[in-house]
Amino acid sequence: MQWKSLHEEEKLERQNLRDGEISDEEEDDEEAKEVKEVEFEDVIDVTEEIVQE
Repeated sequence: MQWKSLHEEEKLERQNLRDGEISDEEEDDEEAKEVKEVEFEDVIDVTEEIVQE
């Protein structure tokens, strides 16, 4: 999961470059937001057809 932490760091760096410095007020707002991690699984209906030639 090291790639995930690196990805998050890079994402924050890109956001800072795009948006500029975060003010203290914005930083407090960010900390106040609740972070939820959701895990899900896609269930795909797969059918296999064998074709005789």
